[in-house]
Amino acid sequence: MILQFEPVMFKSYADKVHAQIMSSWVGLGPKVKEFENLLGSYINTKHSIALSSGTSALITALSAIGIGYGSKVVLPNYSFIAATNALRFLGATPILIDINEETLCLDFELTKKFCENNKVDAVIFINHNGYVGTNLVNIINFCKEKNIPTIEDAACALGQWYKGKHAGTFADIGCVSFSVPKVITTGQGGLLITNNDSLAQRSREIVDQGSTTWRKDGYHKNFGLNFKFNEVAAALGIAQWDRIEEIFKIRQNNYERYSEHGLKLNYYSTDKLNGPWMNVLIKVDAKLIMDELNKHKIQSKMYYRPTHQSIGLNTLSYPVSEKVFKETLYLPSSFNLKNNDIDLICDIIGEISG
Repeated sequence: MILQFEPVMFKSYADKVHAQIMSSWVGLGPKVKEFENLLGSYINTKHSIALSSGTSALITALSAIGIGYGSKVVLPNYSFIAATNALRFLGATPILIDINEETLCLDFELTKKFCENNKVDAVIFINHNGYVGTNLVNIINFCKEKNIPTIEDAACALGQWYKGKHAGTFADIGCVSFSVPKVITTGQGGLLITNNDSLAQRSREIVDQGSTTWRKDGYHKNFGLNFKFNEVAAALGIAQWDRIEEIFKIRQNNYERYSEHGLKLNYYSTDKLNGPWMNVLIKVDAKLIMDELNKHKIQSKMYYRPTHQSIGLNTLSYPVSEKVFKETLYLPSSFNLKNNDIDLICDIIGEISG
């Protein structure tokens, strides 16, 4: 069976995790700070805060910029449900906007039109499949002109750069994920990144029960939750970071191998060839190809169902999202995928396409 994705673990990872466990320091500590510093230095951001999940990073980021009950926040209708759920958790209203068919990200013209005619409290740009490019820059610049706070959900965009800036650093505050299928995984986990001192301070309070000093003075002056990261997960992340260039190279090689067969893959823009998050086949009959690959014990997936359908808003119409869902297929993209596997997958797709 060729899986759509599976994590690859090495003994060196287990050794570092074992050493951390045997140190008896498994909660929040210096290993978390080391992990934050590694990622922060690479991404080139002033503040990097590790959290328990990418979703907790989104909730923290939204809370830090003042999003709460009754807030109206624009985000794309085609993406993973996490950002929508973070808004609903806070009592905010998700304003779903259709996507750009080429980037699979928030459509600039539709976003601009809505924001010019309605009160908007924030905009979430989701870097679908690691996309960074002109579409992102246009939206961020427009929001700055309108004084609309921005969040970049760069969950799957670790390693993606555009004009010298890393994904997640274009907006006021950004979020990265370390869940199982991400570029590096700590099982679950997230990273909040920002160059804004006040947003960083408020975020650190939210992550740790409303205060960064309560262990010393006993006061919890602000509202917060427990979204802290831990030493064991940090040790696993650091172990993978030692091989990050190898991981990027494998991702890029897989992308190029698929492309050499003439497959039309999802566009992503980057200054560095680190490969997209997943190899995404576009503008095909996704269900037909998925079923045929499955007959050969090859797993692929149709991501994502348009959010308005997923949460039951079926009376609304988002033509691009609905079209993309039917025409987009996530192909096998594991680090241990062999060239022969890719060749087989492409041969099968080629036979279907005629």
